[in-house]
Amino acid sequence: MDSCCVSVTHRSFRSTALAALLAGSALACPAPVCAAQQDLFELSLEELSRVTVTGSTLTEKSVRDVPASVTVFTRADLQALAVSSLDDLMNRVPGMQSYRSSDSSVAQASSIRGRRVASSNREILVLVNGMKIDGFYSSGINSTLPLLPLDNIARVEFIRGPGSAVYGSNAFTGVINIITVDDVNELALSAGDHRHLEGHVQHAYSGEQMRSSLMLHGRDDQGEDFDVQDTLSSAHTATDDPWSSVYLQWQLALGADTQLQLIGARAEAPHYYVLGNINNEINGFDSDFAGLLLTQNLHWHDAISSQLGAGWKYSRLAPQGSVTALPGGDTVDIKADIRSTEYWLTWQNDWQMSGRSSLQFGGEYRRPQITRADGYSNYDLGELASGNFPLTEYGDFGFEYAVMDASHMDVAGLYGQWQMDWSKNWSTVASLRYDRYAQIGDNVSPRLGLLFHPDQHNTFKLLTGEAFRAPQAGELYTANNPVIRGNPDLKPETVMTSELIWLHQRERGLFSLTYFYNEFDNAIDQAIVNGLRVYTNSDEQDVSDGVEAELQAEIAPGFKLLATATWLLKTPDTFFREARDLYSLSGLYDRDKFYGSISAYYHSDQQTLVDNGARKQTLDSYIVVDLKAGYRWTPEWRTEVEILNLLNEDYYTPTQTSRIEDGVPNRTRELRLGFVWDY
Repeated sequence: MDSCCVSVTHRSFRSTALAALLAGSALACPAPVCAAQQDLFELSLEELSRVTVTGSTLTEKSVRDVPASVTVFTRADLQALAVSSLDDLMNRVPGMQSYRSSDSSVAQASSIRGRRVASSNREILVLVNGMKIDGFYSSGINSTLPLLPLDNIARVEFIRGPGSAVYGSNAFTGVINIITVDDVNELALSAGDHRHLEGHVQHAYSGEQMRSSLMLHGRDDQGEDFDVQDTLSSAHTATDDPWSSVYLQWQLALGADTQLQLIGARAEAPHYYVLGNINNEINGFDSDFAGLLLTQNLHWHDAISSQLGAGWKYSRLAPQGSVTALPGGDTVDIKADIRSTEYWLTWQNDWQMSGRSSLQFGGEYRRPQITRADGYSNYDLGELASGNFPLTEYGDFGFEYAVMDASHMDVAGLYGQWQMDWSKNWSTVASLRYDRYAQIGDNVSPRLGLLFHPDQHNTFKLLTGEAFRAPQAGELYTANNPVIRGNPDLKPETVMTSELIWLHQRERGLFSLTYFYNEFDNAIDQAIVNGLRVYTNSDEQDVSDGVEAELQAEIAPGFKLLATATWLLKTPDTFFREARDLYSLSGLYDRDKFYGSISAYYHSDQQTLVDNGARKQTLDSYIVVDLKAGYRWTPEWRTEVEILNLLNEDYYTPTQTSRIEDGVPNRTRELRLGFVWDY
């Protein structure tokens, strides 16, 4: 995918996505090459606690030994839960919340511990097999690659707390580290309410010197009918929320040390709210993403290894909608075509200095850039901004303007990390990273961790660290439109986080309790000024703290209980859109031929801006219950039934604008039926 991306209509895109999926299954090799998968449900919870976590220190650590607040979901968990995308899964993680926003029906607003500036979750770094999934304009995965599917994930690590000491910017409030399978052969199809169609094919090949894995996933949904507040008038209007997506991932391994990964994705969401406004005739939100990552492992010595990496990625955002109504009933319509690219080089090293200590160090160079940022309107936006009525009309998007000038960043980073086991009871980690943004300045991110194991059942972790987030291009340079105004004087924001964690493990369960305390400096805030979203740095230090609890318990053979609770205690005013109390409870079952789950999550009251930002409206709390039941007819064939929002909860979530008093309506009950062939 390059900058000459061809626009595809919603109808033709659906056909293309489903045709590509069927073509992918037709290319599957007739001889099954599928390595035996060990069902992690057969492991005890004590063994599960030793499932490795790599996203926190770039080395393999157990949940007990990792210096972070972390929640891990395995492939068996994901197959049992009624979740189909990363956004859905976030609501089962302590400290995390995700919900529908008013910028697009597919762009879920997500946060860790209540911190979120915009609908894009730009404070959270997402990695897929080491590739950063972000874009230079908005950064967050929910606009760069929304609806990331879970079908080929082997393990996903939700790491809460500062990650800049290893990863640099964007690992601000946490890191989501995704590791995918490369040895599965599977074909799946499902259908449900709103003419929902979904399918994927995974195919693996393994030879003496080469391994290859292909994943192709497609979705198409005709949308649910809604009666929503019309932001261009005082009335309500009918709309729906259709969407489509296609996702491709290809992995190639040559020998044991050379890996290549290709990811491509496209999503379309016409109708519904786009940038906080409704106009069924023109509204739409399209996004494209492509990424390529090549890594080479080097072994200098039994104790020293290195990895060299080179990559490239491309992101395109294309929102389109009405922004204001004019006397006489006409509307001012805009659309944008914003494209960014990035290439990077990385160098990572791991030196096992002794049986008790190790040193990790390395560096990277990145160059993200905006290659195109064009906007189009049917009226002169300069006249609109100055109030020079009547406006000059240009027909269908005949008025062209620059959303921002072409821009880039030159980013270099160096990091070092020392890990030491002083005894069987005590261990420490110390990390430090230096980042240099040629256009912004430099930053130093430290991290310290002390772990104490008084006995085989208990672990105490005392952690402190600082993270930073450099402002993205959209926050800095967006101009010439009546929706968002950038601020080229923005400075990077920083957060100093302290955590105290108690982890208790038994043979059939584990429990963790975390207290966290955050101090934000130069926090980037988004204000509503005359209907415009404006970015500024806060002059005051913002403080937040809270408590997270998590329980995993094996109730009976094949039955696992997952429970989480989060209480945000003290939060700054800018956290008003996020729920302060979060709970989730999931019962997972996998035994003999039956598997599935019943899962629920609760969000307390939230607030949304109204009256052009003059006041806040409280939205009611809600609870969402999802059900999944599967049956294995043979070792190769299984059937699945999902009921989403089982209790048919009618709930609303906050907006990023100040014109929607009701909040954003979410979907009601949905039924889906699927078939899976493991060949």
